[in-house]
Amino acid sequence: MLDDSEKEELVENFDQFESMKHSPVPPTAFTERDLYMLTTILKSERAVQTTIAIIDTFAQVREIAKTMEALL
Repeated sequence: MLDDSEKEELVENFDQFESMKHSPVPPTAFTERDLYMLTTILKSERAVQTTIAIIDTFAQVREIAKTMEALL
């Protein structure tokens, strides 16, 4: 689940989430751990390829965050 500050940031930065602004239900999101768990359930080739692509994206975001932190 996203916390209140994450929800607020999402709504402020992405117009398509405007309807979520006043929702009492906290939004959920996949974490990297959730994706690993998903791969143990979904076995199709497409599901595996998609999950690997998403996990690679998580890794790239981590690297970008490290680079930005080093630059600051």
